[in-house]
Amino acid sequence: MIILLAVSILSVAPPSPSIITHQQNALAQINDTIFKTYENSTYGILMQYPSDWKKVEPGQSSQTSNFNIVVGFLSPKESAFYRSPPAALSIGIQDLSPSQSITVEQYSGAQINFIRQQASVLESNTISLKGSNNTLAHKIVYINNEGQKIMQVWTIKGNKAYHMTYAANQTRYADYLPPVQKMIDSFKIVSLTALNNNNNSASSLSDFNFAAAGDWACTDDTTNTVNNILDKTPELVLGLGDYSYEDSADCWFDIIQPIDNSMMKITIGNHDTADLEALMNHFGLTEEYYSFDYQNVHFIALATEEEYLDMSNDKAKEQLAFVQSDLEKASSNHNIEWIIPFFHRIMYPDCECSINEYPNCKCSLVGPYDRNLVEIYHPLFEKYGVHLVLQAHAHTYERTYSFKFNSEDSKQPIVTSKDLTNYRNIDGLVIASVGTAGAPPTSTYIVNELTAVKYKNLFGFLNVDVSADGKTLVGTFYDNADGEIKDRFTITKSSETATPIDDSISSGGGEDGGDSDGG
Repeated sequence: MIILLAVSILSVAPPSPSIITHQQNALAQINDTIFKTYENSTYGILMQYPSDWKKVEPGQSSQTSNFNIVVGFLSPKESAFYRSPPAALSIGIQDLSPSQSITVEQYSGAQINFIRQQASVLESNTISLKGSNNTLAHKIVYINNEGQKIMQVWTIKGNKAYHMTYAANQTRYADYLPPVQKMIDSFKIVSLTALNNNNNSASSLSDFNFAAAGDWACTDDTTNTVNNILDKTPELVLGLGDYSYEDSADCWFDIIQPIDNSMMKITIGNHDTADLEALMNHFGLTEEYYSFDYQNVHFIALATEEEYLDMSNDKAKEQLAFVQSDLEKASSNHNIEWIIPFFHRIMYPDCECSINEYPNCKCSLVGPYDRNLVEIYHPLFEKYGVHLVLQAHAHTYERTYSFKFNSEDSKQPIVTSKDLTNYRNIDGLVIASVGTAGAPPTSTYIVNELTAVKYKNLFGFLNVDVSADGKTLVGTFYDNADGEIKDRFTITKSSETATPIDDSISSGGGEDGGDSDGG
């Protein structure tokens, strides 16, 4: 049985004068609220939602899964005092067995029994969905074990169950019920063909941003990174491995709570093996490698520990087969403009050792099979049009020039441009290494000849803005120290260019001492 939504994004706090004012005006404001239309051509669903609510699309995993959270809508924060929105609504879809027909009543029985085992049920009854021609549905209202008030509405069509889940603090539940009810009343299951014909264009998408960082630990700097990320309001956060550095991930789960919801995706690092099961379960992963789509970007997470890179192991062979198939499908999907792999270990390190030199290798961060990220995966990335890769492991921020794989000598990649900030009509791959989330700094590790920018002894994250037309990515590294911008770069697919940058400008320097090994 599935838990439909873990609503950890809501804050619990006593009412303030601003909240009381909101309570008094909620019903009056609903008539003046501007609603936008959410359309999903993959699942054939429509819903109206308030224009001031934030839409969050986790994307669909390529793993085998019978339930997906398709979209979430977050109410506006009411003041800077609150880091989380007071209310949220999500839509989830469960795939049912195609071999047998199931009614709403039959489906509801199992769902209700499961909820009753974990929550205090206040209301449970059959309803009709107005927006879907009065389709039969079931509504249940309950208090969960965190004290939040939840309303779930589900219905069945074909071999899918459609869930709408509204969650709010108990004191705020009634305040946000009017717009939520209008959202639920507007929900429609429509023809997939009609939506595909109307919406497979850039005009149906919007610009969005995502954050990326790895090597977190449980420090004050980690907390500062989370706050820095929150300030930039990303729709998606990528964890690049190495989270708690302890036997348990609990301290890290506590620190990232403000960003720990359906918007966060992770890859596994070398320090995550001690509590791997907890991490996998927390983020709903069945494999360490997986992929998902978010708007016009396809993200693919790779596992980079030895068993996944040593090609004599079955796990390494299985991952490679998955990546080959996944990249081929993504590159032929006309709705996907960018493919972005993310993983923990380092491509193109400035030192490496033979297998016989381990474990006494002076390149302590570089594993014996890390070279296969270059030898095997770089040619694949190039073949299928990958232009940006995100990694961590070294506790630094580093960014390469654009470059291509050299089939004659893989240790001598071919730099295609030495422009420091603008990858015009990009030809090749750019690597951003972002191991700056909170763990103690290390030396820089990417090969010097490839490096356009490198910083050590700092903490922060990389923010990437993605244009709706699919032509532009803008990466910005925000230092936790006052949100200072340490690096900004643009990757474009078109021939349009920005003002040229003088190559004599410093590449960011950042060699600020304090070398140490870690990862």
